[in-house]
Amino acid sequence: MLHEKYGYVDLTERGEKIALEVQTKHDILYRFLNNLLFINDVIADKEACQVEHLVGSETIERLKRLHTLLENNFFSKSKDVVNLKEYLEK
Repeated sequence: MLHEKYGYVDLTERGEKIALEVQTKHDILYRFLNNLLFINDVIADKEACQVEHLVGSETIERLKRLHTLLENNFFSKSKDVVNLKEYLEK
């Protein structure tokens, strides 16, 4: 990271790579919490922000693959989504 005191912040190439990795983790965690566990937007965003720094790339990749599998196979029927949401919110 390159910056002047109280000035513009400019990320190095390595910094941009790290920032992109963290943002990707956040996005995957957020979608998992919000779309699959039906956690409300604000809480899902806050918790994704907390967890993104703690989980490794293998865990993120598996969550991403699980999310894709469930969306493509399980959530193709709206009845299934409603049933899951009702079950989780008990």
